[in-house]
Amino acid sequence: MMKSFIALFILFNIVNAELPGTWPPLDKPAPAVAGWSSLINATNVTNALILPPFTSCAQTSGYCRAPCGCYRDEILNCPTKKDWSLTFDDGPSDYTSRLVDFLNAQNVKATFYVVGSQVYRYPDVLKKIYDSGHEIGVHTWSHSSLTSLSNEQIIAEIKHTELAVWQVTGIATRTIRPPYGDCDDRVRDIIRQLGYKLVLWDSDTQDYLSNSNPKFDLNWIAGNFTQWTSKDKGKTGHISLEHDLFPQTTLAAERAVPILKKARYNMVTPATCNRISAYAFPAPSTHSLSTTSGGVPSNSTSKNNKHIKK
Repeated sequence: MMKSFIALFILFNIVNAELPGTWPPLDKPAPAVAGWSSLINATNVTNALILPPFTSCAQTSGYCRAPCGCYRDEILNCPTKKDWSLTFDDGPSDYTSRLVDFLNAQNVKATFYVVGSQVYRYPDVLKKIYDSGHEIGVHTWSHSSLTSLSNEQIIAEIKHTELAVWQVTGIATRTIRPPYGDCDDRVRDIIRQLGYKLVLWDSDTQDYLSNSNPKFDLNWIAGNFTQWTSKDKGKTGHISLEHDLFPQTTLAAERAVPILKKARYNMVTPATCNRISAYAFPAPSTHSLSTTSGGVPSNSTSKNNKHIKK
């Protein structure tokens, strides 16, 4: 059955819908932009080491890395019991539109932490997410681990994505989820000065493993929700992590909603349940990227430039 659904995705027509302007190379760390370093006060940024990608906790610099179980003021859950936030990372993609349709039909709002390179590829899908009343947060431009980047690169990863979202929707995001949940005190300081709130999770489906591990059983995704809800003895609500980049995970995500409804959870966004603003007003009014070189022009015909399906 799952294979049949995935095959249906291929039948959708694809049309180009690029963002105007010049953007950084897709799926690569965004280069620093002259002038953006002034957006933060470097003296208020922790002088933590820049780490090689995927540095283990045993090798960490010791500056309170979230993947190593050390947190500061990150949002990890919903404070109120029986609140549940569905969140999806790494999109938008070819498969997001169907998920949005499903959520709309279920009258459920979710949060999508979007990658800037994917926003460039699928701006119309992002617009659909926003117009449907779902929440949008930043997931960086290239999905690079922020602890492996310089201060200036971190700023560029966030601001390029912020501006891409603004160009499509007219709103400025104010929540961010770092790729792999990887942040330390240096990354936190930069994010905080840029006006963002860090949102992580407390319930991870690990659905991304289905794209690389042939032994991953997609039934485990729904099984997680069944187990979480049946054994939930905690005093708070929850934020779950899923991904809308792959067809199999997007389709499997639909099975979570009936489970949560049956268990009588209120499905709300992380910003709503934590009583913070997801967006800033007014939104940025200019998008000057004239200092960026080697990027993607608006008339690009890159083979990776597949866009929204109609």
